Amino acid sequence: MTTIVAEAIDSTFESETSTLTVQHPDGGTIGFRRARREEISRIHALTAAQIGPDVASIEVMQRIYQHDPESFWTILRAEPDGAGFRIVGLYLYLYLNAAGADLLAAGLLDTRDPPHSALVQPNERPVQIYIWAMVARKLTTLIAPLVVKSFPKSRYGGVPLAARAGTIGGLKSVRASAIADVGIPSKAVGDVFRIDLSRTAVGECVRDLG
Repeated sequence: MTTIVAEAIDSTFESETSTLTVQHPDGGTIGFRRARREEISRIHALTAAQIGPDVASIEVMQRIYQHDPESFWTILRAEPDGAGFRIVGLYLYLYLNAAGADLLAAGLLDTRDPPHSALVQPNERPVQIYIWAMVARKLTTLIAPLVVKSFPKSRYGGVPLAARAGTIGGLKSVRASAIADVGIPSKAVGDVFRIDLSRTAVGECVRDLG
């Protein structure tokens, strides 16, 4: 259910003093932080609006958030007029254990309603990270340094990534960062791709930081 788009939703936060931010070249401020429990309904609305109705239900999202809040991240934007921050994007992840990684590889992981038995415990290092959803058009490069600062190497460094393109638009972005599966026919929307971090904006940022 992965795609890359951008659309603000009706939500304003007056104070984001502890949020990592960067200035947008066109003006205003972009922030990146872990989502809050009360934002799950907004996150679900944005995901469904941009990816389509065939996504995890709000109840499933709430369940996954309760299991591990670090699975949900928001991208915020404040305009130069100082009207406050609003949610303009999101990164959602499933942190898979060995059983979950095996199910994903076999095409048997139900990503619309993932079982807890497929997920690691909070703060545990995952065997694989599945990019559950991404809404971040034209912001991935800008927020890459914020993402790097937000994800400790002790838990996430070197963990394999996977994603599934949920739309035609998302397919191009996923293919651009995918690891070539030799001997496997060209994949399409709905197929799982193994992601090469070094070919993503985050990977480039990590390389630049040395």
